Amino acid sequence: MVLAIRIILFSIMFQYMLHSSLVAQPVIANAIKIDGQSVFRDKKNAKIMYSMPPAFQLKKSADGSPLINLLKMRYTGTNASGDLGNKKFINIFQFTISLDTSFHNKSRLLKNKIASLYPGSDVKQIPVQKFSSILVLPVQTRSKL
Repeated sequence: MVLAIRIILFSIMFQYMLHSSLVAQPVIANAIKIDGQSVFRDKKNAKIMYSMPPAFQLKKSADGSPLINLLKMRYTGTNASGDLGNKKFINIFQFTISLDTSFHNKSRLLKNKIASLYPGSDVKQIPVQKFSSILVLPVQTRSKL
């Protein structure tokens, strides 16, 4: 009984510590501009500040074309999902993203500036949880001759 109570208390404390360390709560309404970059304080801890994530871009090959691969062009269902024979045109693309090469240098300079302006503050990047993209396919229709 005592062991079960200890396990429950430990799991509650562990979940609280895990949740409080993984969740970012930047206050966007009170942005601070430092060297042209927006920085936001944490809602719960004034010593934590968040910077914006870097600009992501498609990685390009040596000839300048984007590195995009078409992995799957048509879905015809599976037995496991119960839709065998259904033809759904869902295309799956694979692409690689990269960071601006100057991001690490800018990030280091920003951290140094914040350390001098707000001693004891810790700068973190706002976490990126999801990427979404829209693929635009330019199609030319044939005109009647």
